[in-house]
Amino acid sequence: MFKLNMKTENRIQINGEWYVKESTITDKKIEIEDSDITRFEGAVYETKDYCWEATKDYRDDGTLYEGVNIKFTNKSTGKIEYWDNDDWMVRVHENEVAAMETARESMSEEGVAHFQAFIGKLVEMFWI
Repeated sequence: MFKLNMKTENRIQINGEWYVKESTITDKKIEIEDSDITRFEGAVYETKDYCWEATKDYRDDGTLYEGVNIKFTNKSTGKIEYWDNDDWMVRVHENEVAAMETARESMSEEGVAHFQAFIGKLVEMFWI
């Protein structure tokens, strides 16, 4: 028994099994070059209120780029920020007034203290 699909003429049912026209099947294969993929190392620290995800990207030659990228999540508000200013991070770690004021715009005092401790670990890891 043959039955034509009324929604499209690209399918047909034979004995209860659906088949598609060969011309509608694509054999298109996507090729991805190694250089199209960004590899990275990561370190995550989180508290009940915040999460800091630090990453360092690899160059094509396998060495790490300078600098750190941090994805910051405020779990209370759901707000996500992306930070990539190592100088600012070091200044927060060192309690520099202007940097601390900026950090307090995103975090509580306790959150800033946790962030400072995380920055300290990144310094120990030679990431900053």
